[in-house]
Amino acid sequence: MIKTFSARSGARQWLVLLAFILLTAIPVLAGGFNLVYEQVIRDSYGNELGYRSTRISSPNDLPVGSAWRNYLNLKLPDGKTIFEYARDTAAYLAQPLNLKVSDRNVTAYTEKGSNSYNLNLYNYINSFSSDASKTFLFLHEFGHVAMLNGYPSSYSFSGLNYGDDNKHYLDEILPNDNTAWVEGWANAFAAQKNGGMVFSFNLNSASTLAFLQNYSFAEMARNELFVGKVLYDSFGGITSGRDKVFNTISRTGPHSSLRDFCRKFTALYPDDKVALAKILVKNSQGKISLNDILDYVNGGSRTVSRALYDYLAQ
Repeated sequence: MIKTFSARSGARQWLVLLAFILLTAIPVLAGGFNLVYEQVIRDSYGNELGYRSTRISSPNDLPVGSAWRNYLNLKLPDGKTIFEYARDTAAYLAQPLNLKVSDRNVTAYTEKGSNSYNLNLYNYINSFSSDASKTFLFLHEFGHVAMLNGYPSSYSFSGLNYGDDNKHYLDEILPNDNTAWVEGWANAFAAQKNGGMVFSFNLNSASTLAFLQNYSFAEMARNELFVGKVLYDSFGGITSGRDKVFNTISRTGPHSSLRDFCRKFTALYPDDKVALAKILVKNSQGKISLNDILDYVNGGSRTVSRALYDYLAQ
């Protein structure tokens, strides 16, 4: 039998070959997006009886008058709504993203499932009067997703310590550096998508960390807003800073602290030691010592480059 080969069938075979080349040249992404609404079921007296979860495809599937419909349609500074950002970004993740919005009043959290990232938002978020605070809370939790996605697949949020109340606040000194690192990263990630805003704190302002002026540098490094501002300032204060920070996350993680991150960042980008040192000095309000500067940006070595020497000698 004589086989014919039309231009159309040839195009199909070329596309199949191209797809095969792409899939063998880059990692296969397994991202997907699931949106779930959890409704509280109450009796006639208002007592909670249970919860009903429903998978929905868009905010318009939510009940008329639901605060979550308005929330998911809030616009981020880049013009996308929260729903659009979650849906579109999920396609680039290594695992599916499950976004749950719930009428329950508990604390929002993000976790890694066996084959998914689970981002859970709860009703207290809708009580904030500022749209920037509402969008920040979503973006902060999405920052946790970004960390889980960038770090090795074996990584999970373990070893975190939030104290006896199991909560964290922007102005507190957390029990350990790892917890401050995880929350600080999420703050920086959120701020760079939220016009610099972390609730009512503007990370573009030099006075944002004024409340830390009486703390030591070691204590500052355990404050999540300090960690977030150091990272946020690195996005714009270092040449191609955002790309370099994200690259350090994916290539050298997981990180146990801001110190661990800074040491690995400057190992990858030694020409940026001075720029990072300036950011640390500025945000520490001069509290960082020479030994700490060398520890954070020079691997603890007292043998320094000419550029770093000139900066330290000022």
